[in-house]
Amino acid sequence: MGGGGTILGHPVRDHALADGAACGPSAHWAADPPEHRQDGSDGLRRRLPDAIRASAHNRPDLPRGVLGDPALPPRGCPLPGLRTARPAKRHSRAALAQAGRVKLAILAPTAGAAFRDGAAQGQGGAERQLVALGRALAARGHDVDVIISQDEEAAAAPDGCRLWPIYPRGGLPLVKLLHPKGSALVAFLRARGSEVLLQRGAAELTGLGWLATRLLGIGFVFAVASDSDLEAGSELLPHPQDRVLHRLGLAGADHLVVQTPGQQRALRRALGREGTVVRSFPEVDPESVQASPSGTAVLWGGNLRAVKRPEWLLSLAASLPQQQFVVFGGAARGHEDHARGIQAALRALPNVDYLGAVSPAALPAVYQRCRLVLITSAYEGFPNTLLAAWQQGLDVVASVDPDGLLGDAALGLTAPTLSGLRERLCES
Repeated sequence: MGGGGTILGHPVRDHALADGAACGPSAHWAADPPEHRQDGSDGLRRRLPDAIRASAHNRPDLPRGVLGDPALPPRGCPLPGLRTARPAKRHSRAALAQAGRVKLAILAPTAGAAFRDGAAQGQGGAERQLVALGRALAARGHDVDVIISQDEEAAAAPDGCRLWPIYPRGGLPLVKLLHPKGSALVAFLRARGSEVLLQRGAAELTGLGWLATRLLGIGFVFAVASDSDLEAGSELLPHPQDRVLHRLGLAGADHLVVQTPGQQRALRRALGREGTVVRSFPEVDPESVQASPSGTAVLWGGNLRAVKRPEWLLSLAASLPQQQFVVFGGAARGHEDHARGIQAALRALPNVDYLGAVSPAALPAVYQRCRLVLITSAYEGFPNTLLAAWQQGLDVVASVDPDGLLGDAALGLTAPTLSGLRERLCES
């Protein structure tokens, strides 16, 4: 691993592990100089702005004028859904370009609670990575708007990001993608004068975001959240039209960001396109790191979705009654029925302490109760729980091995089957 890449012609250093880099809790970002290793967002701050700026100024083939649709307000007009928030002072494109700043919009309808540091149902690793990304870019002086669902609360999130609850929920099947969802997105981007739209993870939002930016002549960046995002037919999406829209946006995006060199290779095979590796990272609080692990429980954390295979967790806990398990995570939107059955089963097991959704601030205390982190997923990108396990000095037993780091670098134990995971837990 290693090397670098370009983002629309701009050189960007690859943040993969350097050959011979040290292993351990800090190994995932060990390629950074020592002065940066206490802040997991620092490496991102050195790389992502080039991607965002490149996408903002790399669409000469598309008109930059406003749409002629009379149903949409002209640029600069206030939108009804935006009146509860206080927008920043508007700046011209020329002034922003001269200052090296970009007006960025992040399309993340379900991430509102994560940006407010809340413990809410459905807030997982993908949302936390978007929070870290938005904060890092805002800290660099970029203008960061986060588009969230209409049922969320408008607010100025910590560290400079603004939350805009303008993305509609519901609507007629298929038609809703054009209106109200598509029309609301286009109207917002135009009214705010956004220069780049960023969206993370396979969704109908990928295609919708790309179409909106195509209409407006602005840049679109897609960030891969899971290996399945790049495998046609394996995307974690409920409807055929969602998969079609995702593939459309994936193929058309101005720039693609991946988490690992393995995803970079998969993207090359699938589409013949290059992606820039930007590693996932924890928001490191040095004071929360244990000197040495002292807990005895096995920790499982994540949204209660089928792809995380919580049924495997239930089976392992039932077959190992002497082992205490600590579990956190809530129901992702659209997966509530599946989650309810899992939650009831977790609460019925005497050796499982199910905590529900837990805020990021409370997680260090949860990790300190444990000796080992268990991952049972069918697919992952780069799990936040894996990064947190290394940060806290805990062992790892996982069904996936992102880029071979667990096996090749001896950073954990892996087994792709349920029986194999049980054996690994007994060995640990």
